[in-house]
Amino acid sequence: MELVPLIDVVFLLLIFFMVSTTFLKESEISLALPEAYGDLVSEDETTEIDLMVEQNGQYTVNGIVLKDGERSTIVEALLVSSKPGDASLRVVLAADARADYQSVITALDALSSVGLTNVSMKTVTP
Repeated sequence: MELVPLIDVVFLLLIFFMVSTTFLKESEISLALPEAYGDLVSEDETTEIDLMVEQNGQYTVNGIVLKDGERSTIVEALLVSSKPGDASLRVVLAADARADYQSVITALDALSSVGLTNVSMKTVTP
């Protein structure tokens, strides 16, 4: 029995299966945000800034609704609410589950430009 024709057939089958195989890339991910399982954070006496992002992109800093969703407006409101160099200052970011991802990133970008690094994301337990 000759092996050369058998190897040719195996290679042809290999090529056929490689060409006819389709690789599906799942581009949809089902996320359920902002629900999270985790330990509850104790409410201590540290100073807090509440930054809220609503579904329509409206921002609220410590109960004051900002006039627009511009980064500079958020930075100004954060500078008014915070003391420069206060390391114990904690920011609680509460974003609506249906808010745009860009709105949350804009808020985080404004926080980092002010120098506020102690940021907590507010979630609910499902």
